[in-house]
Amino acid sequence: MATCSNESSPKENRNYLTLDKLLKEVAEPVVRKKFDIEFHPAVLQKTLTKESVKIKKFTNGKQRNILFPQRVQVPVCSSDFDLTLMILLIKKLTSIEISEHLPVPIITSPGADLSRIKYYRNKLAHSNGRLPNIEFEQQWVEVCEMYERGKVVQF
Repeated sequence: MATCSNESSPKENRNYLTLDKLLKEVAEPVVRKKFDIEFHPAVLQKTLTKESVKIKKFTNGKQRNILFPQRVQVPVCSSDFDLTLMILLIKKLTSIEISEHLPVPIITSPGADLSRIKYYRNKLAHSNGRLPNIEFEQQWVEVCEMYERGKVVQF
């Protein structure tokens, strides 16, 4: 008779924490760089205001509060946004195609790289604090390769 185990190994927990740190400290700055290219900081607030009706259709209340704060003393900037919100705005307000599915490794377009980051971030968010070795190794390699492409190529 098969049993269900909810226990995770220390290695799986370490994998989870390591990939989480990689996404926050490596992938997020690459996405922010792309975001700032697509939505130049000097015109970001103006763009958000112009697109506000459209934005309100695909964002939740928390995201709208970040994008359109009640007390606007300083215009919002990309550093106010998390990875999820930046990718959502790029997907909905630019021509860059971001998929809900994991692209095959040989596709290395900016949209494919953003799709990878989105996919891995969502998968990590639903992994209960553990990540098997084989998944960790694949994701580590792909995020590092994406980072290198973003550094070298005008992402």
